[in-house]
Amino acid sequence: MAIKQSTRLETPDDAMNAALGKMSAARSRKAPQRKANNGAQWKPVALGVVVVVGLLLLDLYRREGAEYRALVASTSGQVWMQPAGKQATVYVAKGASLSKDDTIVTGANSNAVLAFPEGSTLVLEPNTTFKVRVMDYDRNGKRDRSFMVSAGKVWSSVAEGYGANRSQMDICTPTAVAAVRGTVYSVGYDARSRATSVGVQRGKVGFATPTARYDGASALEAGRSATAAGYRLGNHQQMTAEQLQDAIHYEKLLAESKTKPSGIEAFEKKVADVAYVPLGWIGVGPKSWITRSFDTSIRQRTVQAMKQLHFHIVSTQNEGQAEFPEFVNPVTLEELRIAERDRDQIMLSFAGGRIELYQQYGRGYRLTVFSKDTQRTAYEVNDRGKIERVDPIKARTLLEYTGITGSY
Repeated sequence: MAIKQSTRLETPDDAMNAALGKMSAARSRKAPQRKANNGAQWKPVALGVVVVVGLLLLDLYRREGAEYRALVASTSGQVWMQPAGKQATVYVAKGASLSKDDTIVTGANSNAVLAFPEGSTLVLEPNTTFKVRVMDYDRNGKRDRSFMVSAGKVWSSVAEGYGANRSQMDICTPTAVAAVRGTVYSVGYDARSRATSVGVQRGKVGFATPTARYDGASALEAGRSATAAGYRLGNHQQMTAEQLQDAIHYEKLLAESKTKPSGIEAFEKKVADVAYVPLGWIGVGPKSWITRSFDTSIRQRTVQAMKQLHFHIVSTQNEGQAEFPEFVNPVTLEELRIAERDRDQIMLSFAGGRIELYQQYGRGYRLTVFSKDTQRTAYEVNDRGKIERVDPIKARTLLEYTGITGSY
């Protein structure tokens, strides 16, 4: 006998459950597709951000390249330039640029205006010979510039935003150094009399020779001037009416040639400050492991240069001198009679291309320099040839009272 299967009528609840099951299955199939679509939408955005940041950093690097050059903003009359390492001179026109070891010369009734990226400017008066000694920059915003005036006179306006606390700018002559930041002043040199003159229109200027100095509390202030005959530093005095009139004229000329950083440049630096944090892990940026490695190498070169300098100082005793030199020119080292090429190689390792302090006492001496590393590490060597690091604050405090001009 056949068994008859029972049949069950479909209820409304069964229909609802079946419909919900189908909807759930459909959502499960669409979820991966939505995730894929969302990922596809964000990929172009992320790629665009990376490209924009990369372009901003590249443009920032391009701007940083300008930190190693001085732009000729304008010229009047006859102006020549002798490029580094060459004997021939070429005429200079607006738009030309000067780099390390380039020399620019102005003729009679001629002048030239030099402009720098952060807004500093220089004016060369007629019959002036001006050389770029040092023009360094690092991404921490620290600048190091030094110039030599071997004849004539220059006016300088140093921008308030020149750089970080350890930035420095010197204008040297064969017998003296003027060191400043955030001021308007002039430096002149008469090659026949070996006289250096400094006049201050705004701010303060440290003015020093190897044997005397106006620095710290005694630095030249606005409206004051001083002259050094060779190494002999004269009393400072109030600027004359003629000097003040010249100062007003050249300050106006300096202001007309001043450049201001653009808004995009400020934005690029802000982007770089953020981007350098992760990029530091791969060796990119001012605080990366590569920068620290470079700093170590720079300090090692500084120590080696100090050893060479000590050798030359000690060698002066072989010339019949019972004592070490009483003083040493911080830039030319002429008392040590070092060959120009050897001298330049030594000075390349020091901030500002010069020594900071030389003191002779009895039958001994001590000499202080600052390295070019990002921390401006201070080193000292004595007559026994011992080289050691010294506290930079202590070294700068000492420079306010003795020796040659220090960093501002």
